[in-house]
Amino acid sequence: MKKSEWPVVLWLEQFNLIQGVGAKTVQVVRQATTTQNQIKLLQPYDDWVY
Repeated sequence: MKKSEWPVVLWLEQFNLIQGVGAKTVQVVRQATTTQNQIKLLQPYDDWVY
């Protein structure tokens, strides 16, 4: 491996880490969004029109 290729490999490793964290974050956000939607459904219609 050439020295010039090292940053790319490091970047790819970081990208994979970020993707892993990102996937977890997306799951959490989706769960939160679902919960918010359920709460909104329980509230009067006027509250969430705006």
